Amino acid sequence: MCSRNCLRSRSRDAGRGCSDFLKMNRWTYRELNERANRFAEKLRALGVAPEMRVGICVERSLNTAVGLMGILKAGGCYLPLDPTYPKERLNCRIVIVNCEWFQIRHSKFEI
Repeated sequence: MCSRNCLRSRSRDAGRGCSDFLKMNRWTYRELNERANRFAEKLRALGVAPEMRVGICVERSLNTAVGLMGILKAGGCYLPLDPTYPKERLNCRIVIVNCEWFQIRHSKFEI
């Protein structure tokens, strides 16, 4: 089962339940899935199409999971980019993979 279907299934089966990680952030699986769906809709509206490579450069948080799941739900492929890497390393990865779209955010953002 692919990860986007796994999240959909988990949110349906345990919609009000949550993992220990989600409890720390007070999100249920259903909320995580809904946020990922909203983000996927935004990405599609911005032109992300199936198999499009999307670079995501964000600090690690639960919103990172929303971003990754949203990219997958929009049909895209994600390239995780660590914001702590030097610019040269990030540029090299972007050029090699030929990313077509980017999601760059800082730690305090709401999807």
